[in-house]
Amino acid sequence: MALLHPTVFGGPLERPWSRRYLELTASGCPMLMQALDPQNLPLMPMATMSAPVKWGVVKIINLPFTITKNEIYVFLGRHARVIEGPAISILMNRATAKTMETYVEFEMPSDAKHFVERYNDPKNKKRRRPSIGDRPVVMEVSSQEAFMAKLFPKAHCVSWTGQEPVVHPPADPSTAGFRGFLTKEEIVMTVKHAETPQRSPYVDKCPQRPYESFVSTLVKFPWWEDTLITLELRDQMFWAAERLTTILMNQMRKGVPGLEQGLLFELVGAVVKTPGFSEAQKYRVCVSAGMSGREFGLAPYAHAWPFATLTKKEETEPDVLKLYAALIREATVPFADQGNPEKDWSPFGNFVVPWPANAAQMTLREASILELNTFEYYLRQVLPQ
Repeated sequence: MALLHPTVFGGPLERPWSRRYLELTASGCPMLMQALDPQNLPLMPMATMSAPVKWGVVKIINLPFTITKNEIYVFLGRHARVIEGPAISILMNRATAKTMETYVEFEMPSDAKHFVERYNDPKNKKRRRPSIGDRPVVMEVSSQEAFMAKLFPKAHCVSWTGQEPVVHPPADPSTAGFRGFLTKEEIVMTVKHAETPQRSPYVDKCPQRPYESFVSTLVKFPWWEDTLITLELRDQMFWAAERLTTILMNQMRKGVPGLEQGLLFELVGAVVKTPGFSEAQKYRVCVSAGMSGREFGLAPYAHAWPFATLTKKEETEPDVLKLYAALIREATVPFADQGNPEKDWSPFGNFVVPWPANAAQMTLREASILELNTFEYYLRQVLPQ
């Protein structure tokens, strides 16, 4: 078989080709062991893209339940060394939608400590008691452990070491023990608060809170612990992401105060950066928001991405990915149908994973292993030994 310069992914490859691509196609198509070399494989489990952080944390309590993130940023001041991205998490009780304490993340634990000391130092006569509006607030140095425990209160049999979860057996052997970091009820209630804000006195006066709460959940979720997260939980969270995006779009069209374009970009941006969501899932949320996904750097092939738990390695060149896609296409599309414009094949052809009946209960780790094994199986069908 001779496989030269595939024309999938929206057109022919542009020269100059990458060095890796030229090495792989030096004989027309790669040898099997060459293609399966981990240095050349273009895919990796999505969970490996995330890792726990060691940022400093400040807890602020006694805030008005209608507080906005912009008000907190103004309160912190321009010189506060907070992290880039969503630095402020205003926690919400997922059952009642009541605003709880706020956590602010700083670049270093020492930055958080110095910030609190500057405001609480009794010797500093120039500093008035910290307040927002006419309401005095209390600030204290906190930790990632305390933050995670508050953000995921129904994660049973879990303690936290920094941002990393430690699962323990239940004290009572007759109880279920750890069942996930979030419950289905918590996820559904977050969506319901956004869907029917008039039923909650808190959301009615602060309609942005369910969306902000969900963004914090996505950003802080321990996706790297892929042996503790099932496909079912991941897909429930994606359902919430897509539904919240649709609800937010509809409410923005109605001109609901507090729901603006900036909140939409924050929500969609958090979804696109979530390591647990597939490329295709991220694309669907972008479409729901009336966006292409390019605003957030989403790949142009995201709509046709066939993998549930795999993503492209950062170092993989575009032409190498196209080459592997063409190989999978070769293995999964009948020769007579290749090039047939009436067949709407994806760039990866008819890539099908043999999911078991209990696939929803598989962990992200198990699912990524199955997908990688399937990927290898198809390569073995078309490449010489």
